[in-house]
Formats: sequence, C-alpha cells, structure tokens
Amino acid sequence: HVTLLLFVPRQWKQLFAECGKDSQSPINIVTSKVKMDWNLKPFTFEGYEKQTAKWVLENDGHSVKVTLQESAKITDGSLNSKYKATQFHFHWGSHGNWGSSPGSEHSIDGERYAMELHIVHRREDLSSDAEAVKHKDGLAVLGAVSNKPVPTPVPDRSSLLVFLGKKVQMEPLALKSLIPHEKNLTRYYRYAGSLTTPGCNEAVVWTVQAFPTTVFFSTNLSLPMMDNFRPIQPLGNRTVYKSSAGAILPPAKALLVITIAYLMVTLFQ
Repeated sequence: HVTLLLFVPRQWKQLFAECGKDSQSPINIVTSKVKMDWNLKPFTFEGYEKQTAKWVLENDGHSVKVTLQESAKITDGSLNSKYKATQFHFHWGSHGNWGSSPGSEHSIDGERYAMELHIVHRREDLSSDAEAVKHKDGLAVLGAVSNKPVPTPVPDRSSLLVFLGKKVQMEPLALKSLIPHEKNLTRYYRYAGSLTTPGCNEAVVWTVQAFPTTVFFSTNLSLPMMDNFRPIQPLGNRTVYKSSAGAILPPAKALLVITIAYLMVTLFQ
C-alpha cells in the first residue's frame, strides 16, 4: 500500500506532511504576473567545464538520476551562498516514444513542455541532503524545460533500468553541456519552493530557465518509466521573480549537447 502511494502524487501528503504545505513545486509561471528583480544577476559556474570521475546513473523510482562524484559549483544568481552540484535528473511524458507528450513539471503561461531537466545543488556549508532539507535555502535547483525532442535512432538495448535501484556507471561529460549557453542563463525565473518528489521539503531556491532546450531521444528505446512528473501546485501567496536581463524571449533553439539518447544507451547496455 505504501509503495503504491509513492507513485500517486495526490496521495503523497498522506505519507509526507510537507507535500500538503503551501509552498510546493512545481508551479505554473504566469509571465504577466512575475515581478522584475534587479538583483537577479548572471550565474558563475565552477567546475562545469570538465568532469573526470565516472557518473552513477540510477533508477530511483521517480526518475533517471545521475549522481555526481566531484565538485562543481554555482555562485551569484542572487544566491546567498555557494552551492555544490550533487545530481541531475529528468522528467518526461509518454504517448508512444517517451518524451513525445508534455512531461515537464513547470509550465509557463499554462504551456508544458516535453521534458524538464533538474540540476540539484546543495549549499556548500551543509554536509548532506538530509541536513539541507532543514533549511529554506538548503538546495538550489536549476530547471530547464525542453522543446519537442528530436528523434534520433540509437541501437536497441536490453532494458535493465526497469529494476528499481538499478545503477550503472558511465564516462562523464562536461556539466556545461547540460545547460544553454551562459549568455542565455541571464534570463530566468526565481521562486521559493520544494522538492517535487517525497518528502516535498520546502527547501529549494528554484531557478527555471526561460530558454527551453532541444533534446534528442531514441526512436528504438522503450522506457518503462513514464509520466514521472508531479502535477502543478498552487502558487498561493508566493511571488515569482524574473531576472533583470530584459524581457523573457520566446523559447530559443539551444542545443542540449548531452543527449537523452546517450544516457539511455548507457543505462540499457
């Protein structure tokens, strides 16, 4: 019974009290109601150019999670501390080839996108995620919604990720390849929210990228895990801010160099 509830987001609050609180994520960002914050400056990235330690890919029951083994950090962006990247993961939809229907968690003016990438960072002075979720600014997540994926044929592999807790290693890529060009990262939305998986701790400084990326997916790959997104949560009394780099432009065609297909081939080989 408990296991089944974990896969039904509307039931999460029965097991995790914070999932029923007032500052939950994801949200719908209404651009006509966001407020300009002139203090939201560009980010500074450390260690995003090169990674050497192997990445650990895992089916954690909610997503494909990639645990990072070495330090990469972000500062500025109006964050009050330096934050260390600990992992990244994806959310996607279904309808045939995975990712071909809306599967992003955040929406902008009611529009949801095919996928969403989350790069999770922990405040540098905190020793663990368990400690970080006790603080309202314990975690900083960079979220980037993705346009309709581009189908790319890749070799078919046996599905190992179907097993909960399955882990494999892969050669690392530059974390910089996960994000749009830095010049586009001057334009983003900011709000205070929560984790989008149990226990929904309200400990996240959210940065939602205003330039959706273009990702690739396999035309051959069949992934058992689908529709792994949490429904939109009420904004309540919170305010969403936008950065001071000018008006948010329509989605740009920024290429996500690290491809979903590449990750999935690694997982299923």
